[in-house]
Amino acid sequence: MPGDVVYHYVNQKFVARSMVIAPAMSHKKPEGLDGERGLWNEDGWQVRLDMHEFTDPIQRKEIWSSMKPYRPNKYSAFKDNGNGNQGYLFPCPEDWARIIEESLVEENDEIEKQLTLVDADEPIETITERYGISEEKRVEIAKRKEEVGEAAEKAVMNYFREILPEEYHTEIKQVSKGSGKNAGHGVGYDIQAVEIDDQGITSPILVEVKGTSKNSSTMFMTSKELESAVIFKEQYRIARVTNVGQDNEKIHIISGFDGYDSIDDLLKGKFQSYRSTAYQINLKDEDA
Repeated sequence: MPGDVVYHYVNQKFVARSMVIAPAMSHKKPEGLDGERGLWNEDGWQVRLDMHEFTDPIQRKEIWSSMKPYRPNKYSAFKDNGNGNQGYLFPCPEDWARIIEESLVEENDEIEKQLTLVDADEPIETITERYGISEEKRVEIAKRKEEVGEAAEKAVMNYFREILPEEYHTEIKQVSKGSGKNAGHGVGYDIQAVEIDDQGITSPILVEVKGTSKNSSTMFMTSKELESAVIFKEQYRIARVTNVGQDNEKIHIISGFDGYDSIDDLLKGKFQSYRSTAYQINLKDEDA
């Protein structure tokens, strides 16, 4: 199920931790999975994961003495002597997970490094599940995400002030900081502005800002934001701000949302790939 944690065990080592990001679905066996030896059935299950590889894999033999007392009598990933059983997915007792996590002290520096690079719109639950962090760190990340989001919106506001004549600056409004029933991030866009075409004709536009301190084309969008793109079509823009607050900060304005009549059409036609959980999307080449 989405949100479940999976530990990866290869060559007698725990090498990675993943979080399930979508419900399992039936799927044919990937070509070459078992070297054409027929070890696996043709029909199986596909489980989509968000993986974090350990910088220093954990040797099973180093922690087996702690794990052994909690070994299940049925459906265990390991035999009584610690050797692995062959299989695709096994239940992981909570005590095993605790022991593995306690052995990941060496991962702390890498995790701290990763947590300084955040996407303002990535659900914080995704981050906390991925790294198994404390409530104190969760609050710190939430604050950092808010700072990145506000800095990205400020950068986009300044961008429109730079490209538009001064008489149109009053048309640039930060909706997410406004008041009234349409205030806040729930309306599906953050900024109101205008565009001027080659004939000098102005048109109102609605801009959803997507900021990240990383250099990544992957974005997180809510169903409300995708719905707004479908409703407002040619008026809708996404301002993707990468490397927020850094010298190499960049703003990329994405348009071309006319012609889509549903969120499903938009996801399949506009984006290269997407994950249904929180709508994590990747841009097509022409929009990247």
